[in-house]
Amino acid sequence: MMHSVQAALFRLWGKLPTSLRRRVVRLLSPSFTAGANCVVIDGRDSVLLVRHSYRADWGLPGGLIQRHEEPHVAAVRETREEIGLDVTLLGPPEVLMDPHLQQIDFVFRALPVSGSTAAPRSAEIIEVAWFAIDALPALQRDARESLGALGLL
Repeated sequence: MMHSVQAALFRLWGKLPTSLRRRVVRLLSPSFTAGANCVVIDGRDSVLLVRHSYRADWGLPGGLIQRHEEPHVAAVRETREEIGLDVTLLGPPEVLMDPHLQQIDFVFRALPVSGSTAAPRSAEIIEVAWFAIDALPALQRDARESLGALGLL
């Protein structure tokens, strides 16, 4: 009996306009924020880290993905906006999800574009520095997870 009721409800669901089905799903589904970060590396096994004005430990350049923006575009844009550095992304991202924080991050490995330099360009960044992978300072949790996902820790 229950199976036939569920089947009838799914048939009814399938007859609804797609736009209405999408609205219902979005209304009932949990919301997640989506971010894009860059792990900028150089040829000497060093990684570029930033200190945010609102956090104690070191982190990665990056931020929230804007509506209708692709993650790779956001990663490049955020890095340029925050520290003025142009980067070349190296391959697809690692995708990290934290269901408790309802957050999804796209983490890209990147190289600095030749001639481009990094310095704070946003009020949220107070310091930028290169660190050897084997001599990293205290890291924000998400930076540690990102470096680990890329096999750098």
